[in-house]
Amino acid sequence: MKLPPGWRMARLGELCEHKLGKMLDAQKNKGTLRPYLRNPNVQWFRFDLTDLKEMRFGDSELAEYEVCPGDVIICEGGEAGRAAVWGDG
Repeated sequence: MKLPPGWRMARLGELCEHKLGKMLDAQKNKGTLRPYLRNPNVQWFRFDLTDLKEMRFGDSELAEYEVCPGDVIICEGGEAGRAAVWGDG
C-alpha cells in the first residue's frame, strides 16, 4: 500500500491504548446491572442505543470499562473494523 508523503504505517497499539471489552459470563460477573455496548450497537460512524442489554459490573470495574467522549469503539467481529467515536454528536 502506497501512503501519502510524510505518512508511515503503524500498529494501533503504537498510537493509543486499546483493550477488549468485558466478556458476558453470568457466573463470573458480579455487581450492579448496568447497560453495555454490544457489537450490534456499534454502527458505521454512530451508535444505536435503542436496544442496550445489561451486564453486572463491580464498582472496581467501572473505571476500566467506562466509555469516555472521544473513545473510538471498533468492532472485532461481524463487520470487523466497523467503528464510531463515542460522544461525537
